[in-house]
Amino acid sequence: SGKRLEAPQGFPYYGESTKDFHEEHEYVGIKNTYTVVGFIEKPAFERKDAAGYTAICLLEEGSVAGETFNVSMQFDLRTQDDFVAMVKSIVDDEDRVESNDMVMAFSGNSSDNTINTLVSVMSVFFVVLIIVASVVLIYNVFNMSFEERSKYLGMLSSVGATGKQKRSSVYYEAFTLLLVALPMGFIIGLLVIQLGMQALKPYIDQFFGAFAGSNVDKVVLDVSVSGIIFTMLFSVITVWISAYLPARKIGKIGPIECIRGNASRSKRKHAMNKRVLHMFGAEGMLASNSISREKKKTRGIIAAVSVFMMILIVTTFGTVTLNKMITYIMVDDGTMNPQFDYDYTIATNWGDNTDAQYESMKEQLLADENVADVKETFVAVAGCVAESDVLREEYWSVDEKIMDLYGLAESENDFYKKNRKQVDINFVGLDDETFAKVAAATGTDESIIQNASTFPVIAVQEGMLSTHNDIYGDKVDLQVFEIKEMTSKQVGESFDVLVKNEKDETKEFGNEYCMSVTVAGYATNEQLTDYVTFNDCNLWVITNKATMEKMSELMMKGNENPASIYKMAYAKFENPVCPLNDTLSQMSMDTLNGEVDGVLVYSKASFDAETMASALNSAIRVLLICFVILTSIICLLNLYNSARGRIAGRKKEYAILRSMGMTDEQLHKMLAFECGSILTRGILVAVLVSTPVIAVLQMTLSRLIGAVSMPNVWWVYIVAILVAAVALFAITFITFKVEKTENIL
Repeated sequence: SGKRLEAPQGFPYYGESTKDFHEEHEYVGIKNTYTVVGFIEKPAFERKDAAGYTAICLLEEGSVAGETFNVSMQFDLRTQDDFVAMVKSIVDDEDRVESNDMVMAFSGNSSDNTINTLVSVMSVFFVVLIIVASVVLIYNVFNMSFEERSKYLGMLSSVGATGKQKRSSVYYEAFTLLLVALPMGFIIGLLVIQLGMQALKPYIDQFFGAFAGSNVDKVVLDVSVSGIIFTMLFSVITVWISAYLPARKIGKIGPIECIRGNASRSKRKHAMNKRVLHMFGAEGMLASNSISREKKKTRGIIAAVSVFMMILIVTTFGTVTLNKMITYIMVDDGTMNPQFDYDYTIATNWGDNTDAQYESMKEQLLADENVADVKETFVAVAGCVAESDVLREEYWSVDEKIMDLYGLAESENDFYKKNRKQVDINFVGLDDETFAKVAAATGTDESIIQNASTFPVIAVQEGMLSTHNDIYGDKVDLQVFEIKEMTSKQVGESFDVLVKNEKDETKEFGNEYCMSVTVAGYATNEQLTDYVTFNDCNLWVITNKATMEKMSELMMKGNENPASIYKMAYAKFENPVCPLNDTLSQMSMDTLNGEVDGVLVYSKASFDAETMASALNSAIRVLLICFVILTSIICLLNLYNSARGRIAGRKKEYAILRSMGMTDEQLHKMLAFECGSILTRGILVAVLVSTPVIAVLQMTLSRLIGAVSMPNVWWVYIVAILVAAVALFAITFITFKVEKTENIL
């Protein structure tokens, strides 16, 4: 009290005075005369809700009044490693530097260390997965190459080739193949990137459109020398690691073993497994013996199946998890996101002079046969407050954790706790039909819903507190805390809501601007998937139109201002080729360009509250899906090589079995038993390896970003097992079908 502070330029103060403080404007006395030379469309950097209009003028040398002015700098991250240090060397005060975190986050250079670390961790994680998958693939290829050419290698040994020379021949072969594969892979890789960027272009356009209704004219492929060198170096290292073990094994094998063709076979005898014979018949016994006899080949195909499933499990989990993390980081707090399928939204403030036009247009939509559906919502954000005990203790304990992250002194903590008297409550009202569906979906108390006089509400229990929406000082790194149960009020219990009205001087509960609402039930975002979803640190409640009418009445009581409630009608066209659609399309363009004299009309792309975050999420989702597909293809090639190599290496065995009278049906049955056994062992290995990897990843991300729940992964295991099973059986039987066409002689 009594303290005089300098407020920043963007200080969110509305009104001339309050009983607690008043604002003093100090004019610097600088004056200039300007000449208007033309007009332009709204520039991209001017906000749609700007309080003034932007004028662009020439900054001539010596014309700056005073010594302080704003400078925008753009850095080339390829040439400047530590741009932050560079900026600090120019500007002595770090608080005077503002970075574009939305852009810098993608290179791990944002001002938030949590985001930077997340980018780095996931980048390393995915690169390591690619290397592991590639190494296993190339290793299997060279290993099978050794199996197929053991006699040739034995003859080399018999004419004096040393182990070193045989190893060198493998390396020579590997790097000769690399010379051909590297430019091919590089060119194909660039083409894939180009195609990927074209796939991303609509989302990039949507992202820029959220700012200025603009888009990207073309996507330019930028190839750097350092990128080429890095790719070549990584490829050489990957191939060398892959060829090392087969080369080492080839160098040690003697000539006699190679020429006889039993270098990879165990020397011990294999007894017939009578238990398997009784359980699965002769085909099962042959399958069991085949797997146990050729352990090295079996291990190769089991490894291929295991790696295929592991990569699918881990990459899919990483993709889903990373997408959730990005949602927490990117999605704006305080949003109510309609999940209706709509084309246009008509919006106005309740009680505004455009209210009649809004109602008229809503009636037109309902009457037009080309309109498939119309939904209506009424949204009041920060228009009401409730007593602080409406929120559970879980909420306040998380709030205290965030205070600790900001490093508040004990006296400051006590000050904030002492002033916890009121909290904002956000309302969203639905039309009666939709509200009834939401009530049914969430299992609310029907008797309370039916009693309109109680003003029933459905409390959204999910919430999210973070260092970005619960602020107690200078910016700190992002930490997120999920709230599972926001309100402490039980079903059937009522609580008072104080509606904000400028005529209310007491601001005390129980006065004429206060109304009581009754909790009819609870809802989660999962239950509301088809209606509306929320992402906020405040408590949201869903109610009916009658409750919102009462609230608007209290907001406008005693004054002529409209209520702080948005009325929005969402329209979905069944046939867009109609006059009404053309009218709304033109009105949406006028709204976007600021040429509005009436209700606001938005197309879905321009109005979506999550447009920017949705575009980024979609773009990143495309990239991650492409990554999963890429790694899956690598692993599928590995599985194909292993299964095909195993079939090709047993030509003589199949010929002998057929010559002894074994039918195709019996051979197929034997192969099915083999695939089942290999798949079972592969599943065991994949689960045992993937589970701790996922656990470590979960723990790392939880510690990094905060107390958030990770997505369930059981379905990922099931999908991976099904895909691996289909791939293994299909490759085995298709390859066998090709092989069996040869004459048994």
